[in-house]
Amino acid sequence: MPKKRAPQLPTSWDEVPVLMDLVYAARLVGYSPEYLLVLCKPGRKNRFPAGKIGSQWRVEKGALIQYLKEAGVMP
Repeated sequence: MPKKRAPQLPTSWDEVPVLMDLVYAARLVGYSPEYLLVLCKPGRKNRFPAGKIGSQWRVEKGALIQYLKEAGVMP
């Protein structure tokens, strides 16, 4: 069985979907999806901006950009 390849990272924010799953967001920020789930817990300072839609975790692009700016990762 061939090994599954990770999706290629975008070269600009224009290529990032408006709504993404936690796996895609994890690839963008360089953390594992499991660690992002820890960062999503309510009441955390600097909580990762993800929410559940049904049973799936989703991240909105604008919220992710804002999170990274507040963390000092982006200008």
